Amino acid sequence: MSAGELLLTLTARGIPIPQGSKKAFVVAGRARMIDDNAEALKPWRKTVEKAAQGAMVANNFQGPVAGAVAVAVLFQIERPTSVKRALPHVRPDLDKYQRAVLDALTTAGVWKDDGQVTTISARKVYGSTPGARVSVYRDEE
Repeated sequence: MSAGELLLTLTARGIPIPQGSKKAFVVAGRARMIDDNAEALKPWRKTVEKAAQGAMVANNFQGPVAGAVAVAVLFQIERPTSVKRALPHVRPDLDKYQRAVLDALTTAGVWKDDGQVTTISARKVYGSTPGARVSVYRDEE
């Protein structure tokens, strides 16, 4: 990862929820789209958003950051008691976990748009404390 200055670090505790596909339907002649798992996703994104806002206040972070950013995320999920493998190489997909976190950081005001993320490093592992550790850096060439 070609990261530069560390801008913000945060930890969101809770079971990570992937941001999956969208469902589309028509209400009163207008198209509406919702996340197919919105009931579980909304509280997780709120958890990440609050963790980001707390870290911003604690570190006197002057956001939203402008320009390119790099993000590193470590997702920890609980290992089911019947599972013996070392890594969770099963669903949900890592990119869907990332999508939920990046959108929550946009809502929190870390950046104006997650399109500013030019580099991302993410990993999912089994851990005793589920959640996500996130570091945001200024990206450099």
